[in-house]
Amino acid sequence: MAVLRAKLLTKASIFILSGVLAAFGRPDRGVLLPLLAFFFGYSGIFYILRVQKSGTFRLAFFWALGVFSIQLGWLATTHYHGTCILAVYAAVVLLFALQFALVFGVYVSDRFSLARGLVLASIWTILEWSRLFYFCGFPFSPVGLGLTFDPLLMQFASAVGIYGLSFIVIFTSYLMAFFRIKSFAVCFIVVSVFGLAHIHYWERFNVKDPFYDVALIQTGLTVEQKESITIKKQWERIFAFLAASEKSHFDLIVLPEVALTYGEKNVHLEMAKKLADLYQSEVVIGLIDDVYNAAFYITPETEMVERYEKRVLVPVAEYLPFSFLKPYLLRYGITSFFDAGKEAKVFAGKIPIAVSICYEEGFCNLIREGREQGGELLLNLTNDGWFPSSRLHQEHFNLGKVRSVENGAFVLRACNTGVTAVIDPFGRVIKSMKEKDSQGLLNEGVQIALINGYSYPTLFAKFGNTVIISFCCLCSLLIFLIKRKCFSRVLSSI
Repeated sequence: MAVLRAKLLTKASIFILSGVLAAFGRPDRGVLLPLLAFFFGYSGIFYILRVQKSGTFRLAFFWALGVFSIQLGWLATTHYHGTCILAVYAAVVLLFALQFALVFGVYVSDRFSLARGLVLASIWTILEWSRLFYFCGFPFSPVGLGLTFDPLLMQFASAVGIYGLSFIVIFTSYLMAFFRIKSFAVCFIVVSVFGLAHIHYWERFNVKDPFYDVALIQTGLTVEQKESITIKKQWERIFAFLAASEKSHFDLIVLPEVALTYGEKNVHLEMAKKLADLYQSEVVIGLIDDVYNAAFYITPETEMVERYEKRVLVPVAEYLPFSFLKPYLLRYGITSFFDAGKEAKVFAGKIPIAVSICYEEGFCNLIREGREQGGELLLNLTNDGWFPSSRLHQEHFNLGKVRSVENGAFVLRACNTGVTAVIDPFGRVIKSMKEKDSQGLLNEGVQIALINGYSYPTLFAKFGNTVIISFCCLCSLLIFLIKRKCFSRVLSSI
C-alpha cells in the first residue's frame, strides 16, 4: 500500500510540475524557466501517459486544459468585451485541450517507437498549423514558441518556421519521456549548432554601417483617453515626443494602429504630412479609413499617399461573424464593422517596407507574403489596449520576434499600448519600450534606433510552411504504409 501511495504521489507531482512548467515557461520569462519547460514540460505529461494503464485521455485533456487556460488567460479580459469573451475563451481552451487529448491521450504507448514519436510530432504540428484557417485564424500559443527564449535555438525557424519548432519540442519531449537522453542531447546539440552556424554565416554579410534612423511612437493612451483627448492635444503630444529627442531628421517615423481619434482621417493625414516635411522623413501611420483599418505611407515634399488595408479582422470587434450577435453588440455601441483588405503591400521607400496591422503579425504566411513581394523591413502597427492588464502584449511580442528569424529581416513594432521594439533579423531585441513603466503606468514617448536594414534570404521566406507540413504529411503517410505492409505480411504468414 505504501509503495502504491508513493507511486501515485510521484505521478501526481510530475503531472502538476510538468503542467506548471509548460504553462509558465514562456520565452519572455528569463532563461531558466523556459529551459526547464523545454526539458521537462511536455516530456513530463508524456511520461505519465506512457506509464498510466487507463484513463490517459482524461489525464491528457485535464493537463492540457490547465496549461492552455493559463497560456491563453489574456483572452478572458472582459473590460471592453463584456462577458461574451469568456465564452470565446472557454471554447478556444476546450478545443486546444481536446486536440491534445485526441493526439497524445490516445496514441502515446508504453513501448518506445521512433516511428510513433515522429507521427505524434507530425500530427500535432499539422493541427497547430491548421488553426491559422479556423474562423478568422488563431495563431497564439504554438508549442514551438517555448524554444524562442534563446536566439540560438530560435534560428531553426529560418528553415521550418514556428511550426517546425513545435515539431522539435514534441519529438524531443517524446524522447525524454522514454529517457532517451543521448538522442535528446543529439537533437538539442544539432539545433544549437545550427543556430550558431546560421548566425555566424549570415552575420559575415552584415557589413553595412547603420544609416537608417527610425522613430517609433508609443502613444500610450487607453481607449477612454483616446476618445476624450482633442485632436490638437494628440498631435501636440506626438510633436513633443519627437522634439524631446533633439533630432532634426529621421528616415522613418511610425505611429501605431488607429494611432489617433476615430474619424477626421484627412486632418490626421495633413498633420502627418507636416511631420514628414518637418523631419524630412517617411511616415507610416495607422488610421481608420471609412470601412478599412489601414496604414498610410507618406513621403516628404510630395503629395503621394499610399495605404495598406488590414486583411485579418478580429471577430466581433472588427467584423460580424454571426448575425445573431448584432443585438448583443448594440448594447456596447458596436454598430459598424470593417471590410478586409485583399493583398499584401510593400511601401517603396529608402528601404522597402512590408506592413502588417495588429495580430496579423501572428500569421507567418501573411508576413511572408510581404517579404516575397520585396519587403526588406517588416513593420507592425499595433494597439493591444483592448486587453488591458493582460499578457496579450507580451504574447504578441513573442510572435514578432519569430517573424524576424523566419524572414531574415528587421522587425519594427510601433504600439499604442504594447511592446514597441526594434528586432534584428536573428530575433535579438535591439531596442524596446515596454507597455508599462515600473509604477504600472502606460509608457508613452518615442523609441529611436539607428539600423542598417540588413536582410538575408531564408528557406522559410522562400517556401513558407510547405517544408515542415509536407515533411509531417509524408512522414505520417510513409510510417502508415510501412506498418500496414508489415501487418499484411504477418497476416499472410498466419
